[in-house]
Amino acid sequence: MTEVIEIAVPIEEIAAREARVTKAKRFEEPDRVPVLPAIAHRLMVPKVGVSFRDYYRDPETMLHTQILAQKWLMENVRTDAYSITGPWTGAWTDFQNTFEAGSLGCEVVFPDDDIPGWDRDGSGPRTTWRS
Repeated sequence: MTEVIEIAVPIEEIAAREARVTKAKRFEEPDRVPVLPAIAHRLMVPKVGVSFRDYYRDPETMLHTQILAQKWLMENVRTDAYSITGPWTGAWTDFQNTFEAGSLGCEVVFPDDDIPGWDRDGSGPRTTWRS
């Protein structure tokens, strides 16, 4: 994939977001409290038209989808995000909440229509929590 992905946010808006965040980092008083979301890709993958099946099967698709998801977020949710890199986002190998399960020997299940889960008793990934 060698396409250019442009973010349709005016450069003046990007500069204002960055200035707001920079002021807050310096403990100066911004015009308002900056907001930087931490929205999981579980919610973002469907927004950019990629299936979970494709997202988890190919690392290049995963990276491309993460960038498109961050683009979608910057264009559609009014926040102070001013780049697609930084402390709140980036690109990574995404296994959602299965890092520990796989490390501890649990079978990790990759369903076609949802994020990966662990198979504790052979009945498939748990989708509800019981107390």
